[in-house]
Amino acid sequence: MLLFTAEGVLKGGSDILTSIHKSYLRCVYTQGVKPAISKTVLDAGWLVHESGLNRRRCPGNTCLSSLRQYSADLLGEAAQNDSKGCGSVMRVAPVAWAKADDVFGLGCAASWLTHGHPTGWLSGGALALLINRLLEGDELDTALDTVLAETRKRDNSEQVEEAILGARRAASQWSATAESVEQLGGGWIAEEALAIAIFCALKYPTDFREAVILAANISGDSDSTAAITGNIMGTLLGVEAIPQEWIDNLQERDIIAKMVADCEKK
Repeated sequence: MLLFTAEGVLKGGSDILTSIHKSYLRCVYTQGVKPAISKTVLDAGWLVHESGLNRRRCPGNTCLSSLRQYSADLLGEAAQNDSKGCGSVMRVAPVAWAKADDVFGLGCAASWLTHGHPTGWLSGGALALLINRLLEGDELDTALDTVLAETRKRDNSEQVEEAILGARRAASQWSATAESVEQLGGGWIAEEALAIAIFCALKYPTDFREAVILAANISGDSDSTAAITGNIMGTLLGVEAIPQEWIDNLQERDIIAKMVADCEKK
């Protein structure tokens, strides 16, 4: 779904949110859901036609159900549910490079397309802005300060603010163990997944491998927490920091490389 977020950002023009929504509809099409979209919308992107993506990837139920209910008058509108599952945040990193005046707000909007709880979509906005500030060259702590300041401006942001503050406190006091990570939660909900990723990045700010392994070796939603940690660490350290054996064994590596090349051209 992150790849489809990137596609939506790249094709967005003056209406990035609508473009992302259409891209998500193409994404769920690859997962066996047939939303009521025109052939023009379906054919507008290349990812949907990649055979490697037209396989079940265990998408979240909230994402599937929200996008299954699509109708043309709902493009860009918030999902009608009260979910704050981590699917709202694990896919939004590409929003960070959108040409938008309010990256935080766009990250929120991209998240609310499927998750209607404010904590869910505010977590998405927080990650999008965090990645954006790291892309601009900020240090991790400086970027987190900016994210906190922006989060506090938004209504109903208390849970996200406390998750970020809690992750920072924990990183300064706790050891880098699975037991420490799991005190922040299981990662099943958005603010917990965000907090775990921030904690792991703060514990290993110069070591991509160790940060991602720490995020992955928990009993909770480890694929999501590791993915979000990878978003942060990859932005901080660059592709050179990713272990070569991980790259060599990456599924659909050619598709990912093509999307990266498209993003670099933009």
